Amino acid sequence: MKTLLNITAVTALSAVALVGCNSTAPNNAKTTTAVQTTTTTQNTTHIAAQPVVVQTTTQAVTRTFRCQNGFMPKITYLNTNQAQISVQGKTQVLNIATSGSGARYVATTGMWGTGAEWHEKGNEAIFTFKGTDGSTVETACQAM
Repeated sequence: MKTLLNITAVTALSAVALVGCNSTAPNNAKTTTAVQTTTTTQNTTHIAAQPVVVQTTTQAVTRTFRCQNGFMPKITYLNTNQAQISVQGKTQVLNIATSGSGARYVATTGMWGTGAEWHEKGNEAIFTFKGTDGSTVETACQAM
């Protein structure tokens, strides 16, 4: 009977310990719980159960495109909200924007200081930017 009461008390304390734990993991991490082990030696109970934070990192993915105007932009998807475009010796971080279809990234300062947009769906994209002369350039691109 004493052993049964000890086991019940251990189970109740374990549940309280696990429920009472209020740790928050970073956005790019998963929280898992370690296996609970209980050992009883001479009326002393040892409980080992602690949350474990496992860091997961998302590696940036880069794709290269070939555009009709001869540009070959490299697009690096930094996270779910930003992409970096590198073309003609210039690099710009673009922010995600509303899109009816596919993914659209925009920046107000753009490649040459005047705004840029990258809109892609699958292996096709449209790159729109202001040229150095102020004219709007729109070119279709294909993933390589």
